[in-house]
Amino acid sequence: MRNQNQEKNSRQVDVYMYVASFSLLDSALFVSDIQFVRDVTVNNKWFVKDRLAFEKQFSDYVVGSDENESYMSSLVFSDKEKKLIRKRGKLIRRNRKKNGFRLYEVTDFKFVKPDSEPVED
Repeated sequence: MRNQNQEKNSRQVDVYMYVASFSLLDSALFVSDIQFVRDVTVNNKWFVKDRLAFEKQFSDYVVGSDENESYMSSLVFSDKEKKLIRKRGKLIRRNRKKNGFRLYEVTDFKFVKPDSEPVED
């Protein structure tokens, strides 16, 4: 029942987003720049439909498709850029000081919208 409600409440919106990726085996934290992406499908204001595809794009770009299984990625998005700037800054400060991660800011990565899945009848 929840999936039906999510599909019913899904909408195409323009959002700002970034991805953070880290490994539990290594102390490296990769953070992308904040980017504006048009027409992203969002369900119930909370979930990006193609979240895993966006996260995989970043992991493949940063560490390669062979090694990204040990890396965990997290997509963060908002329709307000200032809110996202504050969240990203807080993430970087917290993980640099408290957790001791080596920070790598990835500036040349660009999100590509995943191909839409075929509609089933």
